[in-house]
Parts: sequence; C-alpha cells; structure tokens
Amino acid sequence: MVNTANAEGRVYRAERSRGKKNRRKFSSIMAMVLGAIVTIEIMIMGAMVLKLDFHSADRIALALGFMVLYSGVVIALADK
Repeated sequence: MVNTANAEGRVYRAERSRGKKNRRKFSSIMAMVLGAIVTIEIMIMGAMVLKLDFHSADRIALALGFMVLYSGVVIALADK
C-alpha cells in the first residue's frame, strides 16, 4: 500500500521548486553595490532634467549616497 500523503507532498515540492531552479540570488554586498549604482544614475538623471548646477547635484548625491549606504548596511546586518 502506497502512502499517498507522502507522494502528494513530493509532487507538490517538485512543482514548487521547478520555477526557482534558474533564479540566482544576489549577495548582500552585490545588492548594495547595484542599489548604489542605480541611485547614483537616478540622481544624475534628475540633476540633468532639473538643470541643477554641479555643486547642488553633488551635495544631493552625497546625502542620498550616504542614505543608500546606511540602508544597505542595516539590511545586510539584519539579514544575517
């Protein structure tokens, strides 16, 4: 006699994990680096659209860069 509960559980796990085989997770450091790059690109694009001078955009970029770095460190520490 076959235990159908175990067989159904195995099938369900196989179906559920099939979609995750090709996904690759980023490490926390890689996620921080990519987040910083995207944030800097958005800030530069915003400075070009709003026609800010370099010094104003530089201060904004510095402040937001520190915010991104701080958030990344907090997330990395909380994730472990």
